[in-house]
Amino acid sequence: MFDNLFNKKEKPAGQWINGKFIPAPASAPVTELSSNYGFTVAGTNYRMDNVIRLATPMKKWDMSNEQLLAKYPGKKIYRYYFVTEPVQLVLEPTNPQDPNAIMVLINNIHVGYVPSDCCSTVSRYMSTGHISLSAKVSGGEYKIVYNDGQSAVFSDPVSISVYISL
Repeated sequence: MFDNLFNKKEKPAGQWINGKFIPAPASAPVTELSSNYGFTVAGTNYRMDNVIRLATPMKKWDMSNEQLLAKYPGKKIYRYYFVTEPVQLVLEPTNPQDPNAIMVLINNIHVGYVPSDCCSTVSRYMSTGHISLSAKVSGGEYKIVYNDGQSAVFSDPVSISVYISL
């Protein structure tokens, strides 16, 4: 009798009981996990000593300006190469700041945490039991050799990105 009051596309979920419309309880949205997910590790600034433990000096750094100009004109020459394997994610339910915290380790070195707004998604990936992890460290000290043979040293903030694949 009341079905004509609603457009078929806009008909709310629920039912009529004793002449009163009772809406259906809201259901949690069902979201599928995509095959890839990534995040930037939080808290690396507090663990920079640990991050540096992943660093290996680049041989290019010690080349002369002339050699660098001949091979890498105007390119960034980083001081370090960073080891980024193996990556581990470790649930840390006893963390006093956040019982949902997930620690990030690279080569068994604690480098930071999964950002708190990503923990529930990352936990869902972890619960599948079939994920592969990779990481990329970017930034750090670098130099550039200019066409006139002069060089300058700069530094980008170091950040670590972790990628999850199903």
